[in-house]
Amino acid sequence: MPRPRKDDPQSAATSRIEAAFWRLLEEVGYSEITVRRISQAAGINRNSFYYHYESMEDLARKAFLNNAASAHQTVHRAGGAMAPHTSLT
Repeated sequence: MPRPRKDDPQSAATSRIEAAFWRLLEEVGYSEITVRRISQAAGINRNSFYYHYESMEDLARKAFLNNAASAHQTVHRAGGAMAPHTSLT
């Protein structure tokens, strides 16, 4: 099986990592989340984490951006309009 692309925000690994991030964020708060906890919760190894993200801060940034983009798409599909933005990054 080919290795997933790093820049694919919807790969199975990144989806599991981000889902684990959101779950842990709710359960224990950001200051208690570690790469080890994320890896265990997502069922991946640490190398996989670092293949997709540079750090916990990188994961948090990308998870929030992906969540915002998903919300924007949901509103757009529902026929609503969101104020234009210059950049989410």
